[in-house]
Amino acid sequence: MKNQITESKTFWAGKNKYQDRYELLWKLIPNSGEVKLKDYELECAVEVLRAYSRIYYDIYNNGGCNVVEEQWEEYDFSPYYKPLVKKIDMYLYDGKDLRYDNFERLIYSICVKNYSAQKDYLELEILGETIVKKVFELFTKKSIEKFIN
Repeated sequence: MKNQITESKTFWAGKNKYQDRYELLWKLIPNSGEVKLKDYELECAVEVLRAYSRIYYDIYNNGGCNVVEEQWEEYDFSPYYKPLVKKIDMYLYDGKDLRYDNFERLIYSICVKNYSAQKDYLELEILGETIVKKVFELFTKKSIEKFIN
């Protein structure tokens, strides 16, 4: 089913309210492979953004068919995407905000249910915004620290 949320506000349409931050951070991501930066904390954070973007792209471009596999009427995350989903889950969950403790559940719901509720797509967008904000805050902090030290 086609995503019906206002596409003019999505990362997919290139018009999210954090699009400028996303595009700036994207310059830290290589064309292929994992993120490698001199600062390990920033590297891990940007790697989460890369993981989110891979999953997000597959959901919008392929309906998530590469993210979740079916075998004998049972579903599970593909071997490539499973660690990406876990990485995002761990990054979003800070022990306080239980709303973001199950990225895995959300992605599973979107990818397995062909009729996934629009609220799931909206939550996917909000989680992306949360990731971009967190990574950008760290990027800004690390950039400022370079000038102070």
